[in-house]
Amino acid sequence: MIETERLVLRAPGAEDLPWIRAEMNSEAVMRHLGVTRSDEQAGGQGYATEAARAALGYGFAASHCAAIFGQTSDSNIGSTRMMPRLGFERLPALDYFDPDYPVEDNPTTVWRIARKAWGGRA
Repeated sequence: MIETERLVLRAPGAEDLPWIRAEMNSEAVMRHLGVTRSDEQAGGQGYATEAARAALGYGFAASHCAAIFGQTSDSNIGSTRMMPRLGFERLPALDYFDPDYPVEDNPTTVWRIARKAWGGRA
């Protein structure tokens, strides 16, 4: 579990399964490690950025990895704008078409943040 001033991040549990199944576009998409569960009123208040910063901080602190990769879609405007703010750089050569997502949510865009670029920011 990762905690910030406003959030508690935890792995999805059995109680989340009905929501995950209802919200994800296919069963294959459920392979993703996490989902953000919030209501419409939470949008635009920085919760996703706060959660991403906490997860990146944890990821770099708990591992010796040189970089962390992320992915989004141009149709997800908020996530696409957030990636560079977090320090990610887009790797267009790694973008791909994900058949588990609808056409309008493709291509999947791939991003990378190096440990050096993260530099312990929180």
